[in-house]
Amino acid sequence: MSTSTTDKVSASAQVTAVLIAAATFLANVYGDIPDWLGTVVVLALGGATAFFTWVRVDPAAHPTRARVLLAGLVGAVFVTAAVLVWPGVWPNHKANSPKTTAVNVDDPKASARQIKVTKMGGEGVNAGVTVKINSCITVSGTGKIPSGYGLWVANTYDADGTPSLDGLFNLQRASQTEGETAWQTARFGVGEGASDEGKPFWIYAFLLPTAADSALRNLLAGDAPGLKAPVTGATEVGRYAVERKATLTCPWQKKV
Repeated sequence: MSTSTTDKVSASAQVTAVLIAAATFLANVYGDIPDWLGTVVVLALGGATAFFTWVRVDPAAHPTRARVLLAGLVGAVFVTAAVLVWPGVWPNHKANSPKTTAVNVDDPKASARQIKVTKMGGEGVNAGVTVKINSCITVSGTGKIPSGYGLWVANTYDADGTPSLDGLFNLQRASQTEGETAWQTARFGVGEGASDEGKPFWIYAFLLPTAADSALRNLLAGDAPGLKAPVTGATEVGRYAVERKATLTCPWQKKV
């Protein structure tokens, strides 16, 4: 095989190996293959290519020093690529990888955006649409309640089209089965007497951290009155406009 042909074969092999290594690197960063596999593949290709370069380059046309430099350069390129692919090294750091952008369930603000109210008293909930409810309802929805937090639902009066800050009433703590994403409150009342038929109210949902969650549970166990809104330390999940369509007075349910 002529020197020129040998050089072409060597160069073609190196280019092919570099392309394969680059594809492996990108797959490791942006795909779901194991982090260690990319490093192993890059090192294996680098070693094989460096050895192929050393063996196939004609010693007569290329002195030993040139062969060593060429093979060493090829090996250095692959070692550098392997270091970049190694888990935890930029740009493959977990914080920057698209495959690790899942929401941290312990972040209340991020969790609040994931939690959705889907039904109130059996009626579906649509953004910007007032839900017509009975005087006694349950509220249910989806979304994982973050560890160490409690999800609370209450009703408040309407003040010119916005929730009143005078108080939160009939507070209920949502329950969620371990490992599930669905949640639901106990049954509670909205409004008081028959005169509240046709009146607007708001359903307010919010997250409370451990200390406040525990304190509120203990407080309500003693038949406590409503609370001022918004509750200090609460992370709002949502406010939903409702209209009571029933005259029946619903007794306050104290289950929390």
